[in-house]
Amino acid sequence: MNITLKALSGTFQVARWKPAAITQLWSQLLPLTEPKQDPSLFSLNVTSTETSLVCSTSLTLPSAGPESPVAIESGYAAFVVEGTLDFALVGILAAITSSLAEAKISVFAVSTYDTDYILVKEDKLAGAIEAWTRSNVQGVAIRVVS
Repeated sequence: MNITLKALSGTFQVARWKPAAITQLWSQLLPLTEPKQDPSLFSLNVTSTETSLVCSTSLTLPSAGPESPVAIESGYAAFVVEGTLDFALVGILAAITSSLAEAKISVFAVSTYDTDYILVKEDKLAGAIEAWTRSNVQGVAIRVVS
């Protein structure tokens, strides 16, 4: 099997708010959900313990007051797995992340209904591309395109 990872343009950030923050944030975040470029990434995840947002660093997040994030981690490069992934496929994320684990590169993964996104810190970008290029985990070849 072959996997193609397409690099998304720009840099990304991951922000975390308290669990109930979504009620205060929704009116601010809703206008940002319209993708401005293709491909784009804007992912809002709400659980009982936190609200997390992955988005472009070009978006200015609130920096003070009750609507400000508890934590922000910036400086990520993002990749999308090209094509729609069938739910029956097994080991796609494992193949992508195992080669990075061997290279001691941490990842932040986001999955949608159709595909997966992988974020790596920008200072690890060259190492990640190298690890993916030489990877062949369980017969899965990974190709990176821009």
